Amino acid sequence: MVYQDTADYDFSKVLSFREKLPHQGRSQEKALRVFELPSRIDQLMATLSILQNEIDSGTEPHEIVVLNIDSIFCEMLFDSLGTAGITVNYSEGIRVKKSPLYGFLKLIENFFKSHFDTRLFLEILGNDLFTEAFIQNPAASYLNTKRRIIDGRVFNLTSPRCSFIKNDPKLADGFSVIERIYRSKSFDDLYGHLNELFLRFKRKKTYEFYTVKDILLS
Repeated sequence: MVYQDTADYDFSKVLSFREKLPHQGRSQEKALRVFELPSRIDQLMATLSILQNEIDSGTEPHEIVVLNIDSIFCEMLFDSLGTAGITVNYSEGIRVKKSPLYGFLKLIENFFKSHFDTRLFLEILGNDLFTEAFIQNPAASYLNTKRRIIDGRVFNLTSPRCSFIKNDPKLADGFSVIERIYRSKSFDDLYGHLNELFLRFKRKKTYEFYTVKDILLS
């Protein structure tokens, strides 16, 4: 794993692995090595050297994974390995922030932070994941609620338990679940409440959905 200082990813879990290793000889000490290098070129040369040593010691190339969040470094490494005749499976990974599941959770956050903006409320109500989990007749529920909001010139709901929600048991159940997610007080609570939501999804999902779900639960 090669990484640059970035706010986009938290590598602390991986780096803390070194501190948790039992001290049982040199094989354990070699499980994680940390280098501080000043530039992409230095990082590239160090990475190529480590890969060469691994391959020379008998490690098969397909058993090696290099993780990096910097696309420029990845392209440099890919070109260098290609020039050396080493076959590389280059993957850009899962774009978590562009996934429907992440987008839905972000929508929940925005709704609560906006003091229950009705535009965001309707977006949640019309979201495919929300309707799958909680709404039996999504089109009718969405249109009826939207009409009431427009007719009453309602810009913000008073709370997630207001009359627009509590009079429909399915809708009330749905907003109760997402409120618990938003107001989780600890990671354990958040894990449990996210799982509560995920169990409501009944239809088969894409590989990306399940991968993003596992990433979020981790």
